Amino acid sequence: VDGNWAQGDFTTPAITHHNQLMLSVSSGGNDCRQSKMVKNSLERHLKMMDAANLVVVGTDHNHLTVAEREPFHLTGHRFERGGFMIMQLWGIHEFMILNTCNRVEVIALVSDETAQNGILRHIMGFTALKEDKFYLKTGQTAFEHLCLVTAGMLSQTPGENHITAQMKEALETAKQRGWAGNMIQEWISSALHVSKHIKNDAASLLHSYEIEDLALRYLEANGKDLAASTIMVLGAGTIGKGLVKDSLPKAGKIIWCYHVNKPEIPEERSDKVDLCTFNDMKERITDADIIISATEAPGHLLHHAHAPFFNQERPVMLLDLGMPRNIDPELDDLSSDITVVDLDGLKYWYRRELTDMNDILTRCRAIIAEHQDLYEKIADSFKGGQEPA
Repeated sequence: VDGNWAQGDFTTPAITHHNQLMLSVSSGGNDCRQSKMVKNSLERHLKMMDAANLVVVGTDHNHLTVAEREPFHLTGHRFERGGFMIMQLWGIHEFMILNTCNRVEVIALVSDETAQNGILRHIMGFTALKEDKFYLKTGQTAFEHLCLVTAGMLSQTPGENHITAQMKEALETAKQRGWAGNMIQEWISSALHVSKHIKNDAASLLHSYEIEDLALRYLEANGKDLAASTIMVLGAGTIGKGLVKDSLPKAGKIIWCYHVNKPEIPEERSDKVDLCTFNDMKERITDADIIISATEAPGHLLHHAHAPFFNQERPVMLLDLGMPRNIDPELDDLSSDITVVDLDGLKYWYRRELTDMNDILTRCRAIIAEHQDLYEKIADSFKGGQEPA
């Protein structure tokens, strides 16, 4: 008090009260100024907790075409940089990034001020987009969106199951990096719970296909005789493996290209599948009637430089299931015998076969409304300082 506090042996901590919480910060008399700064910072953070809510900001195939969406996807260093930038924002308590071939979005628990001030939109690169080209959802609307996404109802192939694994993987990645904890975990767990009810109800109304199933159906619908064709599959991830598995009973021959991790082939099928690395890919392109790409590469694996390696005596169809795209769309203009189809092409073809999605989505939203208590329980619990039971 008299300016000689450093000479004393009795110090009081910096204390702040907020509702039923009391926080005290002490440096043991070594640095009272730092203790006060920490106390003020925590005090501000606590006040923001009362106004915090679930927020989703993103864009997807319903808002942008593949070409328009491509620059906004967070892959490689852009994913890490985006996460780092969000971590620095005041008012963001927890978050995760969902980045798939259909969508890129940030799912976060943030203060109302941070949700509305446009900073998340800026970090995501959406400032140049019109408001109908992306979405910002908060509160109950954000929870409804999460449930529909997790159930696969907003995917290009409604009802698909890959999105569930992708959501879980995105959450685990966020937890490992320290972006997310118990609060985001509770939101996602609740969305997964509701999504099971949605899928059970909608199963009888949907022809549920994974993207690899859809790709093969598209080829058959467009006159491709798979039994007489050699199919080249680029990528050995989940979708690449699914493509090879589904193609084995139908295709005449399969060339499976991988980057680093060499995939395993069932011994009884080894005569039907040839393996090659991406480095050797150009030497096998000439053998392919169909090329399907499903990798997480950040750029084009097939481009103008590969044009001389295509068989010039028969048509070749290239299906690009990647995001960002793995196949340069300009290859489609090189020759009338080369056809490039991306995710949008598959989407428009498949949508013609769909049941009326408006009716299905209405039923899905009714199911979500029946679970309103899950949303309210979590929202109330963290604002009250208690963990959900």
